[in-house]
Amino acid sequence: MKGSPYKLEAIGDIVRESLPSSVTSNYWRQWQVWEKRSSLLLKKVFFFGNRGSAADAQHLAAEFVGRFNRQRRALPAVALTTDTSILTSIGNDCFYEPVFARQLEGLCSPGDIAVGISTSGNSPNVLSGIRFANEAGLVAVGLTGLSGKELVKLPHYCIRAVRPYPAYPRGAHTDWTYSV
Repeated sequence: MKGSPYKLEAIGDIVRESLPSSVTSNYWRQWQVWEKRSSLLLKKVFFFGNRGSAADAQHLAAEFVGRFNRQRRALPAVALTTDTSILTSIGNDCFYEPVFARQLEGLCSPGDIAVGISTSGNSPNVLSGIRFANEAGLVAVGLTGLSGKELVKLPHYCIRAVRPYPAYPRGAHTDWTYSV
């Protein structure tokens, strides 16, 4: 990432500061798996979340498909938070909890990556999406904050930004995803 203010080492320092030492080595293992899955295998990545995390999902998918800081091939990514007709039809016809799981059911293939973003770690529709990802043979990734609640228990990999205020996880998750 030549010329980028987001140097891999600097991101690593930020992450290491926020994680207990017992978690740090696991974080790096998760990071390496993420890189291999998303960039080398070019599987589709599906991002989803609510409120600010929905905006993050859109932003991160845009960076994958567009580019960040260097010319490269577009990476296949979709934010499941952008199609208002799908969101409202599932919310109206069923209820809001399966809104991401249902989209994954229609769009994903085994081996794709589902990234559920929830600062609290307790959003029912994000948890439902991660559960579906596990059942459907996707690689499930959670991005969460200090409490993490249920989200730390469900995915194959969970990146938990441990700081006591909500803005920190969002920034740490964005920096981490930029590094990919």
